[in-house]
Amino acid sequence: MAPKRSSPGARAQVKAKARVKAKASAVPRKLVLLQGRRQAARDLNALASECGVADKGLRGDDLRCPPSEKVHKLIRVLEPRCAGIGATERLRTAVKKWADNNGTLLQPLREEPTNEEVDNAGAGLMQHTVLKPGYILRSKAFMVTFNSRSFSLQTWGELLPWAQERARTLAAKAWAVCLEETDPKHEKPGPQVYHAHAYFYWTDGQGLFRRNLEDLRFQEVYPRIDKCSVRQDVTPHTAACHGLWYVYVMKLGTCNSASNFLPWQHYNPRGGWLQKLWEAKKLSHDQFLQLSQQFRTGHSQRKRDVEDLRREEEGEAVAEVMKAELAGLHEQAPLAPVKPFPEVEHYLSFFSGAPHWRRPFLVVVGATNFGKSLLAADVLRRVGELLHLPDYLEVTVEEDATLDLSGFSSAKHAGVLLDGVADVLTLKKHREALQGRPKLTKGGRSQTMMYAYDYSLCRRAVVATCDLAAENLHLLKQDHWLSNPQNVVTLWLEEPAWVGAPRLPAEAASQRMGRWTVAEVASFLRMRDLAGPAKVLAESGVNGNDLLGLRLEVLTAELRLSTFAARKVVLARDAFQAES
Repeated sequence: MAPKRSSPGARAQVKAKARVKAKASAVPRKLVLLQGRRQAARDLNALASECGVADKGLRGDDLRCPPSEKVHKLIRVLEPRCAGIGATERLRTAVKKWADNNGTLLQPLREEPTNEEVDNAGAGLMQHTVLKPGYILRSKAFMVTFNSRSFSLQTWGELLPWAQERARTLAAKAWAVCLEETDPKHEKPGPQVYHAHAYFYWTDGQGLFRRNLEDLRFQEVYPRIDKCSVRQDVTPHTAACHGLWYVYVMKLGTCNSASNFLPWQHYNPRGGWLQKLWEAKKLSHDQFLQLSQQFRTGHSQRKRDVEDLRREEEGEAVAEVMKAELAGLHEQAPLAPVKPFPEVEHYLSFFSGAPHWRRPFLVVVGATNFGKSLLAADVLRRVGELLHLPDYLEVTVEEDATLDLSGFSSAKHAGVLLDGVADVLTLKKHREALQGRPKLTKGGRSQTMMYAYDYSLCRRAVVATCDLAAENLHLLKQDHWLSNPQNVVTLWLEEPAWVGAPRLPAEAASQRMGRWTVAEVASFLRMRDLAGPAKVLAESGVNGNDLLGLRLEVLTAELRLSTFAARKVVLARDAFQAES
């Protein structure tokens, strides 16, 4: 009897059931692998705790997406430490469990390295090779690194003789050794941690062949051995000299260093070595410049790079300090809102509504501690809200006759705050640029125009502040251009500008005049169109208290003013007291 043949539909049904069964069985397999990785992670964390690096242990998220970079780093950290406490076999078992449960390493774990792997390793050990029993070290140049919390500054007294004795015993041609601070800035609590580097170089064609690191152990600490890589454009000798130079040169955190193979005596370092060390932030600017002088060629360019970078870093540091200080002030001593002023509202009207071919600028004049700068900043903030711009440029003018607006950006600045203008003539000198016409202005002009820059203040606010001691304040009332409200909106503060400020008690004009300095007396007279008498009184050192006691006879007989000029000085003084 012939066997029954199954129909195509039945066969497809069987295959579908097999696929469902295989898929169902795959889920537990993934869970088994995850449990295995978790057990390996617990073993690694236990070793990390014993070695004092528990903060570098693994968390749950590190196990979900192998290969894990953090697992690789933890193994690298534990390698020398476990060798020091005799836990290398436990570490190997944990890593093998990780690898057997689909926890991929950056390099496959093998019981024995092949000859090809040994040759490709060159002067160093492969990643995780210390975990392999019977590993091979075959090298002509390599660097060893020792990490131990027991190291201190006194370790140098034992480290240097050890390096000299190792070089002699192992027949190394050249050696270099150094002791460094692990954290040069050392901002963390606790004592400083140190580590050590040593570099060995053989020129006998044989190098060093070892199956363990016993010969390179220092104070019961096994080293990490770093590979000496050789590029196609570099000879092995040059690469070894680079390693010797790296260990010997004084870097950030280097406490002591020594070598029997000295730069510029046994070999000539390359400028690129210095540049890369500085770019890696392992040299301070001063150390970089000191070494740069020894290279000579290219020193001018390197010095310019350092000076430019220092300037930028200083600017960033100042900005950070200012930002932190302002944040603390706003939190602990918030500013009161400013008072409304008709002049301010009139000025803000130029930035809303219809466009303008030109806009005036605002000048805030008042006594010290009246909040002129804060009021000006508030005006610029409100202009920024109207123009949808987040910031403004503040320039401290004081005695400067030129305005440095190189930091102004039309893309983000709503305007310019010219703070502390010491001479009103400075504003008049730059009136064409400050009045906000849609025109291109050239700043930073010089004979060579090397540092010239373009800017425009069209549709941007310009607010200036002046103290009562500023020169030529009278021009704001008498000059044909500065006194015109279409060019300059002037706000004269008679009291503090913020809400809630205590009102100043009424003060007699004679009391205010009695506190005037010589410069203020001269400014008062110039504002009354008495420039000649102002110069004479300033040269004679007449202050406000002297002005109160001056009589017509004294002005004519002692100060040599004409009777006409002396009479005008007395009339101006008396009129001020009467108006106040």
